[in-house]
Amino acid sequence: MKGIQTAELNEIYDRQYWDAVKGDQLAGVDYVVFDGAVNSGPGRSIMWLQQA
Repeated sequence: MKGIQTAELNEIYDRQYWDAVKGDQLAGVDYVVFDGAVNSGPGRSIMWLQQA
């Protein structure tokens, strides 16, 4: 991981977290749900959103 390029890192965040929580469709709460996905996993973050 030490030698990972910024573009590759951005692709990982985009595909595995942003796209997984459908961030483009979550106006207003998109960054909160994305942050939850990065820190606790997309499934857990989506569950928190549904519970809210």
